[in-house]
Amino acid sequence: MTVVVPSVTIAPETPTMTVTPVVQNDLVSPEGYPRVGIWLLVMLAIFGGAILMFWAVSRIVSRRWGLRWALCVFLGGLVAYNYLALGFPGAAEWIASSSGAFGVLMLTFAGEVIGSLGAWIWMQILSEPKSQED
Repeated sequence: MTVVVPSVTIAPETPTMTVTPVVQNDLVSPEGYPRVGIWLLVMLAIFGGAILMFWAVSRIVSRRWGLRWALCVFLGGLVAYNYLALGFPGAAEWIASSSGAFGVLMLTFAGEVIGSLGAWIWMQILSEPKSQED
């Protein structure tokens, strides 16, 4: 007599694929380029920085120098933002990898600081004494 013993075979479980959600950022694209929302924030920051600089320098020095400083801050912020928006080397990768919208604003602020440094150098050059007697 042969006894048949049932055997249990365990089928290996196939791993189920879970979809990891991609974080969608309304301000910066996944490639690191700015969208309309961050553009609006940058424009507010640039105009705000220029107006604040005009107000401060016109109170301390003169209205003419206040306007010059405000224009330098404005242009510095625009150049920094355009460096990112036009896709020049390094900026988009840095924004896409880690910093996001905060990085766009920091890059713009750095441009404003460089613009104010240019205005300060401009003011120092034009306010030097013309001769030793002055």
